[in-house]
Amino acid sequence: MIHYQEYGSGKTLILIHGFCENISIWDKLIPELSSKFHIVALDLPGFGNSPLEEVQSIDDVAKELDTLFQTLSIQNPVIIGHSLGGYVASSYAHLFGEKLSGLIFFHSTAHSDSPEKKNQRNKTIQFLIENGLEIFNVSFVQNIFSDFAPGQMKEETKNLLNKTSLETAITYTEFMRDRNRYTDRIKALNIPKMYIAGKFDHIIPYDLTTEESKITGSSYELLEKSGHMGMLEEPLKSIEIIEKFLLP
Repeated sequence: MIHYQEYGSGKTLILIHGFCENISIWDKLIPELSSKFHIVALDLPGFGNSPLEEVQSIDDVAKELDTLFQTLSIQNPVIIGHSLGGYVASSYAHLFGEKLSGLIFFHSTAHSDSPEKKNQRNKTIQFLIENGLEIFNVSFVQNIFSDFAPGQMKEETKNLLNKTSLETAITYTEFMRDRNRYTDRIKALNIPKMYIAGKFDHIIPYDLTTEESKITGSSYELLEKSGHMGMLEEPLKSIEIIEKFLLP
């Protein structure tokens, strides 16, 4: 069973975290957003307080989410997916797009991995097997933040990432490597869609999402002082962007 937390009332906004994260990554956004919306923040299978279910792909994870939404009687939600969470949101839109009323890619993409990126994932898997997650996260954390981010923020994030099991980290690296491209499906969805990018994002470069937003008919917002972690690096600006997207 997927672990989740609910806050507030109104239009339902689903928050899906990224790789090696959990619900707490949204802590700076939830208090303000829950004053206007019904927030459902969840731990993906294997992260936080959700056990690693018998899932074999990103599509399987999306199906688990749909089961949760049915259990909670959630209808027409807006999904915000950060990084890996955006891959899950993309898959959910492919499988259950008619159930959505909006979609936000937060430092994420509906594209599949390029051959070069797939090769990089394979190297990451081998590194994790040989060295473990904590050593991997030393360099990973440096890569996901802009130079504006304070050292304490990076250290706290590293401690969060280190809570993930090695099995989960390897499993989801495989899932990300093998995921499908769903840009055509996103383009076809007749719902509000948006990409939020970081100017200093080394994981999902903003020029990639700029072009993808045009291809998919989505709006686009750039966080000028963020890397890959805008909800931490520029929380007030992130809230402003999300509320502008959602409120009439």
